[in-house]
Amino acid sequence: MWSKDTEEYIDAVQAQLEKLGVLEETDKRNLKFLGDAVDLYSMARQQLLEEGITVYDNKNRKVANPAFSVMRSQQAMITALFKELSISTRQRRMLAKDEIIDEQTPLGNLIEELKNI
Repeated sequence: MWSKDTEEYIDAVQAQLEKLGVLEETDKRNLKFLGDAVDLYSMARQQLLEEGITVYDNKNRKVANPAFSVMRSQQAMITALFKELSISTRQRRMLAKDEIIDEQTPLGNLIEELKNI
């Protein structure tokens, strides 16, 4: 149902939450929503890269690419789910206390990508 990259990302996030001992049943549902949001974000981003930020509508007018709106809405959903799941880099540091968490994880990489948009 998800792209291979998204599936690997969600599996890594779930494993990380399990390792920290903070994964609950309700979080598993939110991880599914997160996977959907990440996939839609990635598809919209790819479409923007291919088509550009503007496209022509059926009346041949130059308009904002609808993929931009999808990308932004999914970015907001991802951010909200990060908060709900307490999986931002800062929150993971607080949860891990004295543990060292590798910042070069799929989660860390996605957070950095979202910051740079």
